[in-house]
Amino acid sequence: MNDHNYDILVVGAGVTGGAFAASLKHVPLSVALLDAGTPPDALPTEHYDLRVSAVSPGTKSILQAVGAWERLDTARIGPYESMYVWDARSNGSIAFNAADMGEAWLGYIVENAHIQNALLESVQSADNINCRFGIAPERIKVDRGKCSVVLSNGETWSARLIVGADGAQSWVRQALGVGLDKRLYGQQAFVCEVKTERSHRQTAWQRFLPTGPVAFLPLANGHCSVVWTCDAELAAELVEIDEEAFALRLEAAFEKKLGRVDVVSSVKSFRLARQRATQYIGGRGALIGDAAHVVPPLAGQGANLGFADAWTLARVLREAKRKEHDIGCTRVLRRYERWRRSENFSMLRMLDVLHILFSIDSSVLGHVRGLGLELVDRQRWLKHFLARRALGRFFAIMKFHD
Repeated sequence: MNDHNYDILVVGAGVTGGAFAASLKHVPLSVALLDAGTPPDALPTEHYDLRVSAVSPGTKSILQAVGAWERLDTARIGPYESMYVWDARSNGSIAFNAADMGEAWLGYIVENAHIQNALLESVQSADNINCRFGIAPERIKVDRGKCSVVLSNGETWSARLIVGADGAQSWVRQALGVGLDKRLYGQQAFVCEVKTERSHRQTAWQRFLPTGPVAFLPLANGHCSVVWTCDAELAAELVEIDEEAFALRLEAAFEKKLGRVDVVSSVKSFRLARQRATQYIGGRGALIGDAAHVVPPLAGQGANLGFADAWTLARVLREAKRKEHDIGCTRVLRRYERWRRSENFSMLRMLDVLHILFSIDSSVLGHVRGLGLELVDRQRWLKHFLARRALGRFFAIMKFHD
């Protein structure tokens, strides 16, 4: 394999880029996986990394298929069998249970760094993939049959296809001239690890407040990973108070559902935005994951959408290779774009509607929301449809049972 001439150049070795590369390790294509950062650090032993994902059963199937799931430490995987959601301004609630869905678990809370490490181990075992850290792309030139990329180390690497898996601020997206539709939500998300007085009972909990939802996600060590979304006014208050006061405010926001809350990690915050690329392909390039779309952490679907992008693009390229088609041509890449763009757009629209619906502080609308939640909870077929969509089972069936 020529160190400077590849079939595919992937920019970004996070979980999405790693999953995409790992999906191609048994395909006769040469792949370069580049990342401007450093390899992920060893996982902390005392506490969990604050960046976690709610891995759906569909995403688990992908991780199994690429040889990453078995590399995870089972002691650090937090499976959950139930999900309970309720509204602060009404009596409405909805509960999902794995047994009702014919599943062992609804999902798994796993640290992003843990997944990334497992994917990189899988990638590094492949003969057709070259993984390099500490190198960033600086310039790109797209010709008829290839794209040439000048790197920060002075080398020029070429490929028939460049894939942007480099996050929300994607260099690849900008270099290809792809536009971006972005909207700030005017909210911040606070994340931390907490110890609760009562057991989380392997349940994912989420309460909707007018200021934003608060979620307690079950970790394998018995603690919870918290994602608390707040409007600008509340966020400004929270950043000024100490850890003890923050814990008391968190208890109240969560209605003390799990009793006393003790914060056992640092508290991090970040601004929330919704954004989507105006197209997923362009100039022998394709975008996956956050480079193509960013969704708020309202339903924990961001990482799962990225994994679906990665597996779908890999499948399209595997088929193109089998048929001896040009893997970087628009006709091939358009199939990936049609497949994923509509699916991701529908999820973005749904999350936008939920954001608007639950952020309006109205007693009348609160009553309507409550009735809606209760109606869905009683309609078994509708609840199963929503749960199946969140579980990623439609995607898994479509991809793994050809």
